[in-house]
Amino acid sequence: MTELALFCGSFAIVFALGFQQQNIHCHRYVLAMLNATFIGVLNLLMLKLGPQASPTDMLAFIAGEPFGTVAAIWLNSRWHKAGPRQNLGDHVETLPTRHCTSRCEAMLRSHYGTKYQGDKHDNDR
Repeated sequence: MTELALFCGSFAIVFALGFQQQNIHCHRYVLAMLNATFIGVLNLLMLKLGPQASPTDMLAFIAGEPFGTVAAIWLNSRWHKAGPRQNLGDHVETLPTRHCTSRCEAMLRSHYGTKYQGDKHDNDR
């Protein structure tokens, strides 16, 4: 049971940290504040479970982290394609996703020049 708790805990922490990176990048103040509180709670939980971890517990903890990273990337990429977040309500101040995406694309174009084709993959061209 401890293995499952450590796997889920490490997944959740890494997912929340990856999600927080995008909150900060796109200036989502309220969401960043709520997510930071969630990260703090998860860190305290992991500090409680971690000291008595067995080798299998440690493997479970380590195994959860790559899955949390991939899940955060997946969610953020879907969120960016959806446009502005209307499901958070009008009272939450967020910048339109296009602003964040265009800023990233401008940075990539300045680095790669005209070779950068946006999110198009070889099979999309």
